[in-house]
Amino acid sequence: LRVHGAAGAGETRENRAMSWQPDVLGPGFVFRYLELLDDDFGPARAALVRHDPLNDPDADPRTPTHPTFSLLHIHGWNDYNHNHALARQVSRLGGVFYGLDLRRFGRSLRNFLQLYAGV
Repeated sequence: LRVHGAAGAGETRENRAMSWQPDVLGPGFVFRYLELLDDDFGPARAALVRHDPLNDPDADPRTPTHPTFSLLHIHGWNDYNHNHALARQVSRLGGVFYGLDLRRFGRSLRNFLQLYAGV
């Protein structure tokens, strides 16, 4: 399993592997890809989303700065990880919120894959 973010000028493979990118959820949310083994459709990846309350203008000001637990939210069939309220509540309670978009869903969907109904 290899973790990486977007390549930037002067980035090495090692520090790129540790980088987070701004997420579509806006300020206070970041993500990075988890490269998975190829499958029958080609290259596969998952996306890990993290709430960053220190950079979230809508985070509760009482949010602890030293988390005491982590929570991993795995999406259902079509909800993906777009739950601002849950992420902020977990952070407010002293946790680190992570969301996982599984392969071929949400942020993990590759441009070359077609969307289709039914499996």
